[in-house]
Amino acid sequence: MRMMHDVLPGRIKYIRKTWPYKTMKVTDWRSARTRLNEAELNQYIPDFDGSYDLEYNAIQIPFSKKKIDLELLDRQFVMKFTNYDFYGVLDQLAEVGARKIAFAETDIYIDISNLAAKAICSQGNPWMPEVSCQ
Repeated sequence: MRMMHDVLPGRIKYIRKTWPYKTMKVTDWRSARTRLNEAELNQYIPDFDGSYDLEYNAIQIPFSKKKIDLELLDRQFVMKFTNYDFYGVLDQLAEVGARKIAFAETDIYIDISNLAAKAICSQGNPWMPEVSCQ
């Protein structure tokens, strides 16, 4: 899932009549309580392109000089806890976004589909309410 940050937009376009700003930087803590309207929530999000938006490579921690590089942290996490090639999977996600391959053809498909199945099925899942998996 850490490699799926590729699809997150770094900026959101404001669609408002009287608003002084054109976009919101998603990683800016000052906009954390900004409520988006329906048009803003429903706007197009680009497909996977194999790269992180620049905003995620320099997330400013409030009231400090510290910045977080989410791509670096994700790469380190993937290298430590999985057998996946981080940039190889990002290349595959770019191919998915370009409609060259299906998501089911990526190396991460089985694990992602298993995680999704766990998230929606209560059988043997203590985090979900008791409902049918059918």
